[in-house]
Amino acid sequence: MNGLNNITILMNNIGEDADLLTRCDAWLEQERKIVASQLDEKARELEKLLLAQKIKKLLQQRNLVAVQQILRTAEGDMKDVIIKLMNLPDAIYLLEQQHQETIDKLNTTAQLTTWNDDGYDVATSRALRPS
Repeated sequence: MNGLNNITILMNNIGEDADLLTRCDAWLEQERKIVASQLDEKARELEKLLLAQKIKKLLQQRNLVAVQQILRTAEGDMKDVIIKLMNLPDAIYLLEQQHQETIDKLNTTAQLTTWNDDGYDVATSRALRPS
């Protein structure tokens, strides 16, 4: 009788997904592998997000920001995108000295908005760096 009680408890736990019991073992194993793989991927994504939050807090404690800079060839074509760590006045100056093509303008606007959203005083920082 104890074994039947365990099955009843397990059936209550599976709830609305009880139809899984009607699937073949091979299908269940295949789905388990797929879901486990997705969980591993999500865990790695979560780890990167948590690490980014930790790094940003450390940067904020040191009054630094991460700057996404677009590197261009001599002809002005986009070559690469790099991340630099610097103080906010220098970061603003760097962004405002870039080419002013659409993507550069969007990049600058996005970063300034992010820094404002993060609580940085962008207007004051812009005034702190001599041109």
